[in-house]
Amino acid sequence: MLDGCQSHVRPLEARVVVQQCSRAKVKTRDEVNGAEPQYAEVRAGLVVYVCFFEGATEDTFFHGCLSRGRRPVSVLELPGEILLLPQESLGWERGPNRSMRSRGVSEARRGSQLYSSLASRCRETLLQSGATGGAVEQGVYGQRQEVEMSSSEPMSHVLEF
Repeated sequence: MLDGCQSHVRPLEARVVVQQCSRAKVKTRDEVNGAEPQYAEVRAGLVVYVCFFEGATEDTFFHGCLSRGRRPVSVLELPGEILLLPQESLGWERGPNRSMRSRGVSEARRGSQLYSSLASRCRETLLQSGATGGAVEQGVYGQRQEVEMSSSEPMSHVLEF
């Protein structure tokens, strides 16, 4: 869960890219029989790209700190909304002869379970915090992510858990 600020001491279980946005949306369902496509959308907040590695579990602590001024803060303490997007490409690394290879990305079924669990835990944490005006939306795991995003200050952080 992206709700704390602790250091990482175990093997890499997840990689996350956090991107500040003023607006973002992802298509969650294509146009079907003339019906409009559906989108998950957030206003000002964060887009959080997530990749799980082999060995990740529901008990994996997704702690991440960002600096706001001089004080480290949790992602869920920041004002705005959160859009979670699965991004397996974060698990790729450069291989021989400039090729790319997977670095132990979690099996698709397991990754989907972990992604769903992360979204649920973020929503629960947001509700328990009593924060107003916040929301957690998500893309669809295993589907191509058609994303539109605007940002007046595209600040990004890479976090590894």
